[in-house]
Amino acid sequence: MDKHLPISEFKAHCYEILENVQGQHQSFIISKRGKPIARVIPIDNNNTKLAGSFKGKCNIIGDIITPVDITWDAEG
Repeated sequence: MDKHLPISEFKAHCYEILENVQGQHQSFIISKRGKPIARVIPIDNNNTKLAGSFKGKCNIIGDIITPVDITWDAEG
């Protein structure tokens, strides 16, 4: 859940807010005159490559090797 901050508070406590973003993975919405103008979010430092990124997260149910006996049209 994003915490809303007026721009004046962000300017006054910028370093502490960025420490919370990094250390506690908090997100903030900065507003100017009551209107949201920016969102400050943590960067995901998970450098996992796409290959292998689903390891342990998927379950194979049934036979995925044997061809199926269903004829289908790839164009529509």
